Parts: sequence; C-alpha cells; structure tokens
Amino acid sequence: MMKSVVERTPGEADARSGAISGDAIEIELSRDGTEASVRDRDTNLSLGKARLGARIARILDEAGLSIRQAEVRTGVSHIEFSRIRQAKLRRFTIDRLMAILEALGQDVEVSVTVHPRDISAAGEG
Repeated sequence: MMKSVVERTPGEADARSGAISGDAIEIELSRDGTEASVRDRDTNLSLGKARLGARIARILDEAGLSIRQAEVRTGVSHIEFSRIRQAKLRRFTIDRLMAILEALGQDVEVSVTVHPRDISAAGEG
C-alpha cells in the first residue's frame, strides 16, 4: 500500500507541542519516491489534503496564531487545528480543509485534470 508520508525537518518542529510549520512538510509520493509509480487512487486525495493542511499551517505560522487564537478568529475548533498541525488529516475531507482556508481569509481555486488510465499499469501493484 502506498502512503503519503509527512516528515518533520530538524529545527522546524516545536518540541513542546509537536507542531509543525507549513514549510516543514514534505510529501513522499510512493515507496520508491517516484511520481511515475503512483497509481493508488487514494494517493491523489492524500496529497491534496497534505497540500491544503500545509497551507493552513503556514497561514497560522505567518499570522503568529496559536490554535486557540485561530479558533476564536474562525469558529473552527482548536482540536481541528491541532490535528492539521500534526498532519492527522484522515478525518478531513477536501471541502472541509477548503472551508477552513476560507475561514482564514483565503480564496481557494481547484483545478482537476482527467487522463485516461494506463491499462498496463492498472494490474501492477
């Protein structure tokens, strides 16, 4: 099973809270790290969530907002901001992350590109 992996780079994780900044997130697309080998339908979803979560974390960092301050400003629970900071995005939908970005004063654009699936690669994995 391929997974998106979130890594914390040295010096960018807050030792007290385990919080990560948006810039500290790197996404590994597959076990061998090659984008061409990614065929798992959930990988694109995980990657999209990771990108949105990283942007939310970066906005909080740039504004100097704690999760409690973000809750007061947006009405979004501090628990949700905590999960985003910890890259625990499994419970989030793309539209929920987009709504959080909008609550943080961001305009969100989505672009979707559809390509025919390579049938020879569909049986691999």
